[in-house]
Amino acid sequence: MSATHRATCRACGRHKSTAGEITWAGYCSICGKIIYTANMDQLHAGEGRFYEHWNDRTLLAAHKRRLAYTKGTG
Repeated sequence: MSATHRATCRACGRHKSTAGEITWAGYCSICGKIIYTANMDQLHAGEGRFYEHWNDRTLLAAHKRRLAYTKGTG
């Protein structure tokens, strides 16, 4: 789904007239595929910026569930 209000790619800065359709996330199709591939590679390898973000958010969510559980039983 394209974003009607975005005119340039957030990653490469190309205008939509040369880059083509810009997604809601703000990336052209080339940059979107590069970022997606990097994300999947890092999650698979268990290291990198995308993996660290995923891991931090997963641990935070688990901690919040534990706190909610202990408040409900205590």
